[in-house]
Amino acid sequence: MISLAGKAALITGGSRGIGAAAVKLFAQAGADVVFNYAKAKDAALQVQQEAGKHGTRVEAFKADVGKHAENQSPGSDGWTFSLPTLASGISKISPSKRCPKNSGTT
Repeated sequence: MISLAGKAALITGGSRGIGAAAVKLFAQAGADVVFNYAKAKDAALQVQQEAGKHGTRVEAFKADVGKHAENQSPGSDGWTFSLPTLASGISKISPSKRCPKNSGTT
């Protein structure tokens, strides 16, 4: 496994699925991780606890990325991110609604 010691990552949608896996893998590789959850507080706290077992700083915060005005910056508590932001989550807009019919996309 690669070493991400000394790096910090921001992961959106880290309480479930791919986001939760990313939080755990980044922490296992040595990165500090901050991640958000929209509704699943219990799941987020479980991911935070599991990922924190690797000895890195892992923090969860409540934020709906679709409601920017209501969110606080995760970097306000001394975070400096050195890894690209990873985005995970569930979209309320299906791809079929975004792509006009016969637009040439699949």
